[in-house]
Amino acid sequence: MAKVTVIGEFNASADQTWQVIGGFNALPAWHPDVQRSELNEGKNVRTLTLVDGGTVIEKLELQSEESREYRYSLVRSSLPVSDYQSTLKVSPRGEGSQVEWTGEFEPSGVSADEAVALIHGIYQAGLDNLKQILHH
Repeated sequence: MAKVTVIGEFNASADQTWQVIGGFNALPAWHPDVQRSELNEGKNVRTLTLVDGGTVIEKLELQSEESREYRYSLVRSSLPVSDYQSTLKVSPRGEGSQVEWTGEFEPSGVSADEAVALIHGIYQAGLDNLKQILHH
């Protein structure tokens, strides 16, 4: 099992940060690679349309407003990983906040290093863009 964790620190409060990223359907609002997100009727499966035209389907496994986190799994994607589980969590940090985005997965068709680098890049791009949004 490979694991990736990316942490971002923000000037916005934990509540403000969670308001931007806490919705399971909110990814297009803050991640530059995601063009659209559509929830199914049960609101626990999202279909993401990526800027490059790809599609990713993810399932919400747990969501907690109290601890400002949600966990999801990958149902279908073109990413070279399987058994993928990820958690996005916002915590207070002084006057600001911290976002921790963690993923665990099995590389599929690529080396562990390649899979880790790819997932790390996705997380980092999201948190870098979030910083631009929150700090304006």
